[in-house]
Amino acid sequence: MYKFLSMITVVVASIAINYSLERKVYKSSRNLAVLTWLSFALAWFEYMKFEFPNQVEQFEKLQDIILLYIPSFVYTAFRDFTIKDKLKKQFAFLMHVIPGFYAILALTNDFHNIFWNGTIFSNIYNSYRPKPTAFVNSYYFYLLYLTLLIVMDIKIELKRTTSRFLRRVMIIYLAIWILGLLFFKFDYNYPLVILALSFLALTSQLTFIRYTWKALMLSSRSEFFERSDDGYILFDKEGRIVDCNSAALMLLNMRREDVLWKNSDKINELVQATSDILKVDDKFLLKRIEEMDDKKVLVLRDVTEQVVASKGKDYYSSLLQGLFENVSQAVLILDENGTIVDCNKQFESMFDYKREELVGRKPEDFIVPEELKSEPQKIREMALKQGVVRIRTVRKRRTGELVDVEISVVRVRTSEGDILYSIYSDVSLEREFLRTSSSILQRDPLTGLYNREYFVKRLVRVLEEERDDYIYNAVIFIDINNFSHINVSKGHSFADELLRKVAERFSEVIRSTDTVSRAVSDEFWILIEKFARTQVEANERIRGIVRKLIERLEEAYFVQGEVVNLEFTFGVYIFESDRYDEVLRKASIALKEAKERGEKYAIYSPKLDEKFAHIFEKEKLFKTAFYSGGLKVFFQPICTSKEKPVGAEALLRVVDDKGNVHPPLEFIPIIESNGMIHMVGEEVLRQSCEALKSLNGKLKFVDINVSPVQFMNPNFADRYADVVKEAGVDPSKIVIEVTENIILGTSEVVKTNIKKLLDYGFQLCIDDFGTGYSSLLYLVEYPLKKIKVDRSFVKGIPGDKKAVRILEAIMSLSRSLGIDAIPEGVENERQLELLSLMGYRLFQGFYFSPPLSFEDFTKFLNNRE
Repeated sequence: MYKFLSMITVVVASIAINYSLERKVYKSSRNLAVLTWLSFALAWFEYMKFEFPNQVEQFEKLQDIILLYIPSFVYTAFRDFTIKDKLKKQFAFLMHVIPGFYAILALTNDFHNIFWNGTIFSNIYNSYRPKPTAFVNSYYFYLLYLTLLIVMDIKIELKRTTSRFLRRVMIIYLAIWILGLLFFKFDYNYPLVILALSFLALTSQLTFIRYTWKALMLSSRSEFFERSDDGYILFDKEGRIVDCNSAALMLLNMRREDVLWKNSDKINELVQATSDILKVDDKFLLKRIEEMDDKKVLVLRDVTEQVVASKGKDYYSSLLQGLFENVSQAVLILDENGTIVDCNKQFESMFDYKREELVGRKPEDFIVPEELKSEPQKIREMALKQGVVRIRTVRKRRTGELVDVEISVVRVRTSEGDILYSIYSDVSLEREFLRTSSSILQRDPLTGLYNREYFVKRLVRVLEEERDDYIYNAVIFIDINNFSHINVSKGHSFADELLRKVAERFSEVIRSTDTVSRAVSDEFWILIEKFARTQVEANERIRGIVRKLIERLEEAYFVQGEVVNLEFTFGVYIFESDRYDEVLRKASIALKEAKERGEKYAIYSPKLDEKFAHIFEKEKLFKTAFYSGGLKVFFQPICTSKEKPVGAEALLRVVDDKGNVHPPLEFIPIIESNGMIHMVGEEVLRQSCEALKSLNGKLKFVDINVSPVQFMNPNFADRYADVVKEAGVDPSKIVIEVTENIILGTSEVVKTNIKKLLDYGFQLCIDDFGTGYSSLLYLVEYPLKKIKVDRSFVKGIPGDKKAVRILEAIMSLSRSLGIDAIPEGVENERQLELLSLMGYRLFQGFYFSPPLSFEDFTKFLNNRE
């Protein structure tokens, strides 16, 4: 029998666990969830005692330890949903400490036998169970303490609550508690105690969930009642007001204390009034009375807007009739079958029909061209379904003349059915204007070619069209080389006429079905559509097209009595399908590649993406270094034959975020093309000036390299003068190194910058002397202070006799002109000796030192003092 009870207990405990997990009881009461799991463990231990009789003693000891905590969790679970006040701290302390004390005694019983002492035979299990000592009976004082707490809590809560359901729950709860104590006391009947505990866990959860749902439902009802826009007033059977919501008080402009449990004359008048719509103060209220058992509810709704709108209906009706007669558009009123009900004078004037001729007929009988006879029916169906339809179409006057119109059809619901207002606007002039303006908007005003916007739209359309046998298309970007020079030297009028003549020649080579546009100033884009079946054919044909374009476009132009020769660069991308922005990007890459290689044209290939991705990464690295202080100036000393440093060359180095040092050669072309060279040059000069000031006269000069791009900036010399002035450095200590091809250039901007630099007091030095132009006129024209002899001559000595003779000649020339010649690339002592014998006084190279950071350069100078 007891084994059967233990099986029932396991089933009940399992149901309780499943219910707890399914309803997520732990979110509302952790104590009840813990109690459920503990009862589940006790139930399984009880069942295992019958399955394994030899292990009864061990299982029961585990049960005893768990049962020590059960009363405290039963009590706290009971409080979770019956008692709202928090448990006092001293009670809560005793509730958890006492079971813990007994649990420690049980766990350490092998050392003192205070909790159990030997075993005793149990008829329930036909086996031996642990024998509790007399000391265990003291635990009943704790149970009695909890029982008194429960009785006191129930007594207090019974006085508070008006819920019969909650009262019934508390009485049942107390009964189950006492019953469990009796079962436990009666010969330690564990099967009955644990069964009672499992039923307690399950019923507690069922009761708790039901109570929670009921409380939530009542809360929701109360919230709905209070938040409703309608006013609710509740009366008892004597006619007294027992409750009302905020909306009712607001509608009646009354206070709650003036209403509740009283007979209000104002409200009684509303109840007794025979009309359903009543005016109260400045509001119109719709009244409804609901009877419920011995109670009555007055429901009030604010209908002021509807009443006012109804009163204004006649006014608006007359207003609409006036609009119908006097509006500038032609208006036709139809019933839902399409029969004409009315029309205004503007409609009569537009189509030359009288109202009497139209009423009772359909529009398609008069004003619809033959080929559009089915259109009015479709428009009506759409209007009846959607409410509003707008369409541009063609209609016919009495004379047969066609007129472009925009028709707006609006469905209006009336008590007699739907009617349709059809508003006709003559858009003939607008359409003609759009045709003209469309041509203007998609054309370049200077050349008459398509503009960039139209080109992109056409490209998108081509990419979306279905393919046929000719699946390959191509985009060609064309740039006029150095066209800005023509703008500057000849003026914009001359340049504009030249662009028009260039545009005229495209039609001689490009098919009429293809698109030619002037995208920007001197750049043209061509879209060649569906011109090849295979990739090989596409490559052959596009090369032929480009060759023809080059041949025709580079023929001489005659503009304003002058002969002008132009050169062009082409970038080509051949594609089947792609995104339009990718097509433009890849054609642009091809154009850039052709320019960099100095070739007439380049055709895009994926390798170009890799190349320019690498360039982009380099540019990104440089910009990061520039804006984070990673640009550092290193200094290579310029020494005498006795190895005494008298000057230095400033050399740019890029230090990345990992501390790696990069030479400038891999970055210079990039920053020259993106314009950063100007900021970088000024930064090198600024750091060089700071170094000169810090070294307190230990250096006589610092050489600084300048890019040809910097010299093309009209403000270059002025900016350098400003930087030196701000640093407080003598300009004569700054030596500007330039190459021979710069100083021999014909650009007036370059010449002006050189003259300004010399006027400001800067020194001028020719770098890589002997490797550039053969002309030596600049040695006389400019007051040079120094020349740098290219390292290629120094490298060959002493073995290379020609190099020796060249070096001797350079030394002789510089001595006669009073110019210091500085050989670069001195690597060993033998080279230094030989150059000294030739008469050279200053030297630069790794024999003295490699380029050093400013800190290391300072140490180098200190060591040489």
